[in-house]
Amino acid sequence: MLLGRSFEDILLSIPGILIALVFNGFAQAYMADKLGDRTPRLNGKLSISPKEHVDPIGFIFFAIVGFGWSKPVDINRNNFKNIRIDDSLVTASGFIGNLLMSVLFAILIKLTNISNLIEILGSNIGNNLDTILRYVIWYNAIFFVLGILPIPPFSGSRILENLTDIDRFEFYATLKRYGFIVFMILAITPILSMIITPPTIFIYQSILKIFNIPII
Repeated sequence: MLLGRSFEDILLSIPGILIALVFNGFAQAYMADKLGDRTPRLNGKLSISPKEHVDPIGFIFFAIVGFGWSKPVDINRNNFKNIRIDDSLVTASGFIGNLLMSVLFAILIKLTNISNLIEILGSNIGNNLDTILRYVIWYNAIFFVLGILPIPPFSGSRILENLTDIDRFEFYATLKRYGFIVFMILAITPILSMIITPPTIFIYQSILKIFNIPII
């Protein structure tokens, strides 16, 4: 589902990419708001509008390479009662939200199978709908895997910093300082794909198996 896909496949994957990007940002904004920080609300992030969450370059990376990034959700940690725990909850809500979206769309696929919607719509439209729904599961699974990576600039590193004192070590501070460069190096080489593809496939296939959906 990554490189080498047809133009039609890329088009069919766009809804999945948009949903993954938007819901990741919205979930973080929602959690921050619930924990007492109104910064995301004031910045317009408490919205499901793609304009608020989709970074154009990150989106293009997702569409062509298979992984990318969304616009950051700015928060003010000082508004939290328990800064480290609450900040970790906000961070985790993004990728956990993506996992929940994967499950939700697996349920939708199951419902289309039970209702014979694909047959009702016709093979062409029905199969395209099935592909779109599967891409939603796939890209949300990718965002979940990217989110739990404990290295800068991925979300998991923020949780690691909150729960440990790793940011006091010089090697980690250096890694964090050049986080985006590290990401680009990983992205333009096969390294990142080698890291995230196996767990993404496992999560994707596991969700489908839970709902007894054929893996194609």
